Amino acid sequence: MDPLSITASVIGILASFASVSLKLHELQETFAEAKSEAERIKTSLAEFALILKQIEDVSTRGVIAPSLRDDLYCVLGRLEATVVQMEAYLKSAMKKRWLRGVYWAFVGKRQCLELQQRLDSYKSTLTITLTIVNIICGYQVQDTADQILGAIHSTRQQIVIANYYDNFILERYLTELESVYEVSTGLRTIKSDIVPDTYNQSYPKSQPGSVYNYKPLVASIPESEMESMEPSAMEILSLNVPSPPPRSRFLTTGGGEHPQSHDAGTKLSVLKTV
Repeated sequence: MDPLSITASVIGILASFASVSLKLHELQETFAEAKSEAERIKTSLAEFALILKQIEDVSTRGVIAPSLRDDLYCVLGRLEATVVQMEAYLKSAMKKRWLRGVYWAFVGKRQCLELQQRLDSYKSTLTITLTIVNIICGYQVQDTADQILGAIHSTRQQIVIANYYDNFILERYLTELESVYEVSTGLRTIKSDIVPDTYNQSYPKSQPGSVYNYKPLVASIPESEMESMEPSAMEILSLNVPSPPPRSRFLTTGGGEHPQSHDAGTKLSVLKTV
């Protein structure tokens, strides 16, 4: 069953709803005893029309499973037959003007209640069907988001393997893209065991040049406080940070060459040289 068949059925049922609403308005003017029942049926039809419009929307987008689409088409067919029967009943009831009180008391009211109960049962069935369709669509969106997040983590892994640790622009873009999909789908953050922990921004110290290892050493301590501190107390501020890999074995200063060793564990101190 193609989606256009469901759309055509919904359009036909909505047209029948409009015709039945007009007949109910005439019934209210003709039968004073039928005002409350007719108004209740009109309200039920208005609520039903909203559900049918949502079904038409999801059917047009083609997100209904084929098996569910066939069942939905059968339910819409039975609903259309019920609406046609209701319209025929209202036409026949309009001809009972001379015996309207007796007719409504013994026949009309009971038939109206039966038709309303049938409408309510169809409305409940279609509401459940629409809920199932929305749940399926939500799972499809979640699966797509899982694939996108997996691709983001795979890209992060390739960046780590290629030693592109200084490419913080790409890293920031991936982080923002990941946050967008996590917020929009309500998913939790997916952490991979083979990918460095970029959420806490703690790369291993063996990776030089990483923007996540950068920490201001002296800027957080005012110079006036540093001058007043004792050397024994300031030794606590010494930090072991990795130094960048050597580009040359020698540093040329003042016209001479002096060998300079770059140890990965060079100890940097914030002591101020007086």
